[in-house]
Amino acid sequence: MEYELTLFDGSKATISLKAEKEKSLEIINPEEAWRKCEAQIQVYEGCNYEYEIEGFHLSEEFGVVKNSAFHSSSGRIIPGNLVGTLSIDILSDSENEKAGVLKLEVRSRKIEYREDYQEMLRFIADRCNELILKSNSPVEQLVGPVFIDVSRGLYQRFAFLRSILDSQEFKDAVNRVLSAPVSTWSDVESARDIRNVRRFDRAMVRQIASGGKREALPSSHPLAQKMNSVPSMITGRQKVTTVDTPENRFVKHALNSFLNLCSVVRERAGEDHRLFDESSVLINTLDQWLSNSLFRELGMPESIPLNSPVLQRKEGYREILKVWLMHDLASRVCWEGGENVYGGGKKNIAVLYEYWVFFKLLDIVQEVFSVEPKDISSLISLDDSGLNLNLIQGRHVAIKGVYQAKNRIMNIELNYNRTFSMVDKYPDAGSWTKGLRPDYTLSIWPFGLDGEKGKQQAEEEENIVHIHFDAKYRVKEIKDLLGEEPEEGKPLPADTKDADLMKMHAYRDAIRRSGGSYVIFPGVKTSEGNTRIYRGFREIIPGLGAFPLNPSEADENSQDLAKFLSQVAQHMMNRVTQREKMAQKAYQTYSEEERDPLFAELPRAEDGSHDVIPDETWVLVCYYKNSQQLAWIEEKLLYNARAQGENALEELSPEAMSAKYILLYGGRGSAQKIYPLEKGGPVLFSAEKLKEKGYPGTPSVSHYLVYHIRDKDPVPEFKSLDFKIEQLGLRTGFRGDYKPYPVRLDVLLRNTEPLG
Repeated sequence: MEYELTLFDGSKATISLKAEKEKSLEIINPEEAWRKCEAQIQVYEGCNYEYEIEGFHLSEEFGVVKNSAFHSSSGRIIPGNLVGTLSIDILSDSENEKAGVLKLEVRSRKIEYREDYQEMLRFIADRCNELILKSNSPVEQLVGPVFIDVSRGLYQRFAFLRSILDSQEFKDAVNRVLSAPVSTWSDVESARDIRNVRRFDRAMVRQIASGGKREALPSSHPLAQKMNSVPSMITGRQKVTTVDTPENRFVKHALNSFLNLCSVVRERAGEDHRLFDESSVLINTLDQWLSNSLFRELGMPESIPLNSPVLQRKEGYREILKVWLMHDLASRVCWEGGENVYGGGKKNIAVLYEYWVFFKLLDIVQEVFSVEPKDISSLISLDDSGLNLNLIQGRHVAIKGVYQAKNRIMNIELNYNRTFSMVDKYPDAGSWTKGLRPDYTLSIWPFGLDGEKGKQQAEEEENIVHIHFDAKYRVKEIKDLLGEEPEEGKPLPADTKDADLMKMHAYRDAIRRSGGSYVIFPGVKTSEGNTRIYRGFREIIPGLGAFPLNPSEADENSQDLAKFLSQVAQHMMNRVTQREKMAQKAYQTYSEEERDPLFAELPRAEDGSHDVIPDETWVLVCYYKNSQQLAWIEEKLLYNARAQGENALEELSPEAMSAKYILLYGGRGSAQKIYPLEKGGPVLFSAEKLKEKGYPGTPSVSHYLVYHIRDKDPVPEFKSLDFKIEQLGLRTGFRGDYKPYPVRLDVLLRNTEPLG
């Protein structure tokens, strides 16, 4: 494709462009380009282009152009992810001096370049307006010029304004006002021929007697007997309709306010700047509206009737009032983060998308958790320079609230750009590998653990859950996120696309107490579905996933994300989830001090799937008097211990009740054997019942605690061990006491030595 350029000296040059991807290069006509404030040459982000321009070459100053090493007049143009008008200097081959400028309009491939970009700006501007109106500081609406500090984000305010004025909604609102303006009745004084007056008021009657320019009455006139003359003209008042109302005056004032801002932008921009064209288009539109005959009849407003039913309810007027309030308040707000979006005329749509997702996510969190975040006003701050929107990449913002449902209350906190620093000490909050900073983190923990100290306690006790989200503008479809499945025997492609997925795994696995990590991308719903949720186990969290959220389909897209967060909310209210059980287990396990290593052979647990856990397994250490008693125990698979009355079971310790093994020992040199016990703990036998079982000897008390042994054979893993009973009794406080006592299996195994 060829395009003719006009250089600074008026001469012409032809540039040849070739796209590496089909349907990624076009040239629009000059009228359309001027109307849309875009360059005629339209290219797409993420696509590369080859160029050739005889006698000239393009500047490599901004890293967008890579000139050929073989031919000085050719090379490649690599737009990258920035969208907007790209201006590239044209340099002469002979003197390497600037000879002209090549302008390319870099369009987005993932969202509707014109409509969605403006929609995101409108949405953020609307949220700024709401935030200011919700803030605690009083806001006064004064009629008069707003003196714009051009050093504080002039283009930011212009971008907000243009996004609104370009909308069809606003254009329809103005047209409604122009076609059907409100009017009112007004009294107008006028001089009329006295012969044409049909009804006289008191003022007119007085003029009959005192008015000038009088005419004589004929003698036949009924009034001739009272007076000899009457005035020929008389001044009276009559009702007429007028459009010079406070509401119409306000509309004129609002349009003039917009015109003033656009004029300042054009004056500051210069004719060779994109802003000049953008502001000129708006100025032309506003001039056309203000030239309407309606506004010629109107005076200047003295005040704005904000409580007027017309401004608040009538179609056209209410939309203009809303826009003016938004513009007036936004003109007082400085958004430092906005410079990353459209500073200097550029359009970093990836950064804008990140900010837009924050406000959408905030809306969804407010709706799902039925909370009005108490810190939402902190997004707007007041300093010596005025109002500031505290939303900028790299700066942490936290919005907190309280959620109550199903007899449980939880703290909710939505974080933007929270940094989880690297910490190598458990149980501190953070990442145990390296510092990580997700775009957004939703943290949930029990109410009552309030403030930073409470949140720190929740971290230490495993009572908090973090759910992370990242805005990935460059992802268009699920396959861009997941990449290709690896095939056995085949290497992965060099341009593997699963880096974003791996980053989600990093958030989930490295940041302590993370319940999940999810991508938000500007995709659209497809027949196959673009939403993916992967569950680590059975429950909604822990997990990974991705949600499409596109400005053009925001309401429909956000349903999937809202449904997911609703499931998370239900999950957090449930007190018997596996996640909560695991959290409690983790707290109990990790809060214990590290023990010395234990290298010992262990028996299998009852389900046979894994070994028993030594420090959670209790062994009942029991004494037998002689070989006859041992023989009875092994034959009947019963062990009896003296009980203190009929309530002995109630007084038994939990450890003695839950013992899984019994260690039988006699005097010095006697046999030591460990048997598995039946579940359920001991039962209470009377002395008579014990005798019925053939117990050798005479029972000495009325009741006995009797344990049931499960197997006739001792536990084989412990057959080769000799247990140091005396030393064990000394350590456990039972030395010389022949009562059964429980001991942890790991303690028991640390007091052994091999037989023989």
